[in-house]
Amino acid sequence: MLQILIGLGAIVVFAILFIIMVWIAGKSDFIFTFVALNQIKAVDRGKGNFIKLLANLPIGWRINRNDWTIIPGRQYKGILEALFGLYYIGLPPASVHRFSFVHERPNPDIGNKTPSSEWLLRDEDEEETDFLLFDFPHSYVIPDIEFRNQFRGDIMFTGQFYALKPVVAIYTRGGKFFELTRQYVEAAVIDKLREMSYSDFLLESKDSDSPLSRQIRNILNPHLQDDPNPHLPESAGLDMYAGFISRFDASDKRQEEALAARALAELEGQGKVAAAEKAAEVLTISSQAELEADRRRAEGKAADLEAILRVLADNARGADPNVLARAAADIVAVTKMSDPRSNVRAWASAGGVLGLSADNSKNR
Repeated sequence: MLQILIGLGAIVVFAILFIIMVWIAGKSDFIFTFVALNQIKAVDRGKGNFIKLLANLPIGWRINRNDWTIIPGRQYKGILEALFGLYYIGLPPASVHRFSFVHERPNPDIGNKTPSSEWLLRDEDEEETDFLLFDFPHSYVIPDIEFRNQFRGDIMFTGQFYALKPVVAIYTRGGKFFELTRQYVEAAVIDKLREMSYSDFLLESKDSDSPLSRQIRNILNPHLQDDPNPHLPESAGLDMYAGFISRFDASDKRQEEALAARALAELEGQGKVAAAEKAAEVLTISSQAELEADRRRAEGKAADLEAILRVLADNARGADPNVLARAAADIVAVTKMSDPRSNVRAWASAGGVLGLSADNSKNR
C-alpha cells in the first residue's frame, strides 16, 4: 500500500515538474509556446522554412493540414492546449517564425475639425511579432473621393477580416498585408462611391449589413482571397466578412455648406409653392363666393324691377317703355332695393297695385 502511495506521489510530483518545465519553455518559445485564443503562429525548421501552423481558433474553425488554410470545422486540442494554451513547437531547430509588423489604429480623439490625415495613428517603426490574429478589424482612410456630382469627400472604411490563408499573410506578404489590401480597399470604395452623388451618399445606410457595404465587399473580396490577375502574386490571404463606412467628411467644408444651402433653398421653394397654391385656393373660394353674391343680388334686383315695371305698365298703358324703365330704376335707387342689405322689397297685387314692404329680420 505504501509503495502505491509513493508511486502515486512520484507521478504527481513528476507531472507538476513537467508542467513547470513546459511552462518555462513555453515562455521562451523553446519546444513549447503559448498561443492565446484567436492567435496563429507559424513554425519554421531553420530560417523561414515553414513546417506547420499552431492556432488557437474560435469555436467553429480548424486548420486544414493539407494546405494549411483555416476552414470551418471542429478543432481538436490536447490537454496542454486546452488547459494552458501550450502548443508543441517541436525539437530544435524548430522555432516560432517572427515577422515585422506596423500597427495602425483609429485615432480615439477624432473631432469635427480633425483632418482626415489624422484619422489613423500609425507607428513610425516596425514591431517584431510572432503571431497573427485570426479575426481582426482594420481601418483605411481614402481621401478626396470624387462623387458623381463632383463633390469630394474623405472616407474611413473599417473592415473585419479572417486570416484564412495565414501562410500567405505571414510568408508571402511578410506581414505587410495591409499595404496590399489598402490599394484594393481604396479601389473598391472609389468604384462604388463615384457612381453616387454626395447627397445620395449622405442618405444611404452605411452599416455592415447595408447594400452599400455589401457591394463594396463583393468588389473587394476576390482580390483579397484569390487575385484574378495572374501576373500578380497570390492574394493577401484575408477574407473581409464585414465592413462599413465608419467616418466620412467633405474634403472642402464649403461643399457641405453649399449642399445645406441648396437643400434649404429647395425646402423654401417648396414652402413658397405650397403657400401660393393655398392662396390661390383661398382666392378661388372667395371669388366664387363673391360671384354667388353678385348673382343673387342681380336676381333680386331683376325681380324687383320686373314687379315695378308690371305695375307701372298696367297703370300707364301706352306710355313709352323707356320712360317706364327709367321710372322703375329710380324707384329701386331711392328705396335702395339694389343693396343686398336693404330690407325693402317690391310686390304687385293681382289688381296691378304697386306695394313696398320691409323685412325687419335683416336688421337684427
